[in-house]
Amino acid sequence: MKPLLPLRLLSVRVTPDLETRPDVQRLRANLGEKAAEYGCTLLALSRAGSKEAKVAYKVLQTHAAESPVEWRPTAQWEVDGFGLVALQLLLILWLAREKPAYYGAYGVIGKNLERIDRQTSERWWGVALHLLYLMCRRRPPEKVPALRKLVKSKSCQTARQAHHAIIDALRRRFKSFAPKPVRKKGIVYNGKT
Repeated sequence: MKPLLPLRLLSVRVTPDLETRPDVQRLRANLGEKAAEYGCTLLALSRAGSKEAKVAYKVLQTHAAESPVEWRPTAQWEVDGFGLVALQLLLILWLAREKPAYYGAYGVIGKNLERIDRQTSERWWGVALHLLYLMCRRRPPEKVPALRKLVKSKSCQTARQAHHAIIDALRRRFKSFAPKPVRKKGIVYNGKT
C-alpha cells in the first residue's frame, strides 16, 4: 500500500507567490475566488509532497467539473488545520477510487465508492475515518499532538471530549468539501464518471 501523507502537512501555508501565479490568476478569472483558494491550497500541498494534490490541481485546471471539491463561490469549506487534514483524506480516497491498484486495500474500498457529492459524503467520511486512524498509526486522534493542538476549546479537558471535538471538526470539514450532486437531464447522478 502507498505510504500515507504525514500529518506534518498541517503546517502547510499558502504563500503570496502562489496567489500571484498566472495559472492561479486564470483560475480566479475563469472560475472565481473559491477555485483560486482551492488551487493555492493544492499547490501548497503539492510543494509539501502530496501527489494527490498535484493530480487534483491538474483536474481543477482542465476538468473543473470532475473535481472532488466544491470550488464554486457558494462553497462553505475553510482551510484551517482540520480542513487540511480533511482535504488530504478526501484527496487520497478520491485518487484511490480512480487508481485502485496504486492504493492497495484503500484502492479496493475506493473503487466501490460512488462519486463524492453532498449525498454520498457520509459514506466517504466513514472510509476516511478508518484512513485517519492509519495516518495516526492506529492511535486515537486525541493522542496525536498535531491534532490535539487544533482543539482550542477549554471545555475539552478529557481525552474523550478532545476525541469527539477532533472527529466532529474533521467530519464537518470533510463533508463541507463535497460538491453538489451532478445533474444530467434532470436526474441526480451519483455513479462513477
